[in-house]
Amino acid sequence: MLQALKKDDLSGFEIVYGKLAENKDNLVTRKTQYHNYAIAFNRQTSELIILPIDPKLASCGWPIFINNETLKKAETVLFGTAFSFDLKDGDNIMFDTPAQNYKISKILGALEIPIIQEKEVNSFKEFFNKNYKK
Repeated sequence: MLQALKKDDLSGFEIVYGKLAENKDNLVTRKTQYHNYAIAFNRQTSELIILPIDPKLASCGWPIFINNETLKKAETVLFGTAFSFDLKDGDNIMFDTPAQNYKISKILGALEIPIIQEKEVNSFKEFFNKNYKK
């Protein structure tokens, strides 16, 4: 995890699992894309790192560092159940942090992990509200 997050030290960081199912419509078909994320956050330094994980849970992408230089806007969406980050480079990252997901599920070739993370979810919500909620 240290190598994937491009950090030498993760002291003080908490990690929470995030996911999103995104529907994209066109004239003929509807395509659903599944996204998984490892979200590392530090309450003392207000650092936030989002690590995209491929839909098959086999590898990860490059970490996305959220800070004043990269963030345009952050908000809760979908009636407060998901977090959305608009970045200055035009990208958007959105995810939900499920408190419980009891079984591994495979949906159209994408995987979700079984997890119980109620404490971590509450901690991330507090972190988000303190640092990004206006």
